[in-house]
Amino acid sequence: MPQEAPPPPNGLPQLRSVNSRQLVQVVFCNRSPRTVQPLWVNFQGRPQPYPAIAPGTGRRMSTYLGHIWLFREVETDVALTANTKDIYIPSPNASGQPAMVNICLPGNTAPAR
Repeated sequence: MPQEAPPPPNGLPQLRSVNSRQLVQVVFCNRSPRTVQPLWVNFQGRPQPYPAIAPGTGRRMSTYLGHIWLFREVETDVALTANTKDIYIPSPNASGQPAMVNICLPGNTAPAR
């Protein structure tokens, strides 16, 4: 009987980004009271850290279709949500506008505007 693969050492899901040439613009908006560490999951499934995002601020970034992003709280490494999901995978930009990605504490949603 086949055995299940052991969990990865970092505890993150076994996901990996897909190689794509379709550029997507996003704005990562930190709606939490914590400093956020964006992590791009590379083609080998390893998280690659990007510059931290301070509470209440955002960062416009270029990424690609099929790329996987995770968000963690810097001090505690607690997973945060992106648009209420555990992972963020960009979609094509609508009307040429960047996608807004609201990063929140688990169980919270972005404040109403």
